[in-house]
Amino acid sequence: MTNLTLILGFTGLLSGSTFSMSSHAGLVLFLLLANILLWYFFDSGRHIGKLEGTAFLMIYVAFVPAEFGPQAGI
Repeated sequence: MTNLTLILGFTGLLSGSTFSMSSHAGLVLFLLLANILLWYFFDSGRHIGKLEGTAFLMIYVAFVPAEFGPQAGI
């Protein structure tokens, strides 16, 4: 996460290109959802077991068609 934001920020600063946040709204939504769930699991003292792993896999299964479906014609 840090590597991604540092590289994008640095290249954006040097190149001066624009970035449309509206085209990545779904990515931000899924990223926030996954991070909130991860924070909840760690903060509650729980470990990531089968139920939590399944929840994260379901988020990923929902993310892939939502993010890449319209562009790929799915």
